[in-house]
Amino acid sequence: MSRLTTSKFRNLKGGAFKRDAWYPDLNVSNTTTEGTIISASPLWIAVLWGTPTGGSLGVLGHGEYGKRKRNVPLIHAHPQPINDFQWNPYFDWHLATASTDATVKLWKLPEDGLSDDLTVPDGTLKGHGKRVDVLQWHPSACNVLASGGGDNTVRIWDSSVEQEKLVIEGFKDSIWGLAWSYDGSLLAVTSKDKKIRLVDPRAKSFVQVINLLGHFDAIIFSKINLNYEINSINYKKKKNLR
Repeated sequence: MSRLTTSKFRNLKGGAFKRDAWYPDLNVSNTTTEGTIISASPLWIAVLWGTPTGGSLGVLGHGEYGKRKRNVPLIHAHPQPINDFQWNPYFDWHLATASTDATVKLWKLPEDGLSDDLTVPDGTLKGHGKRVDVLQWHPSACNVLASGGGDNTVRIWDSSVEQEKLVIEGFKDSIWGLAWSYDGSLLAVTSKDKKIRLVDPRAKSFVQVINLLGHFDAIIFSKINLNYEINSINYKKKKNLR
């Protein structure tokens, strides 16, 4: 008798929700960007909002479907465009935003949701010399945040005390993507120079440098069995690097 069981999910197909479960009238930014447009936590959905500066987010609770009976509360996060925003995986109401203004800001939402616009951050992380383009929370260490951007550095922060803990240098161009390994021991970093650098943050050293051909937009770092896999993704091609 076989011990293998047939997956219940192998023949499932995705489909769109019915209209009564849509969010139909959101003022999503139409600015051309390679950054984040939407990000969700188990409680909230944050959307890059269509404002003149590009520095605001709309925040809705899950299940707030249908047309708005009131204006969506906004987080007026930065005076310049937001390039990335990520929810803290350990606290569903904590959000980090990165901007062209060279700062990372930390936001703490009320646990029952926003009723009015939010303008004062819970904290501000300063250290980057140019725009901050990407953020990535550590998967296994609470309140540890990585950021990278136009000053060719990756910075590791303790968001709970708003302190910079590490600066990783040696990159030849702007940082475009960050991805932690599943246990947080390694950090994969993509750069405008079309290389992926595998970084050991504790040693502040490059474990491996991988040359890529062509443009890439994102990376995914996962663990399969005992091997690490890095997927570099663009809109037309996908490469698997082991």
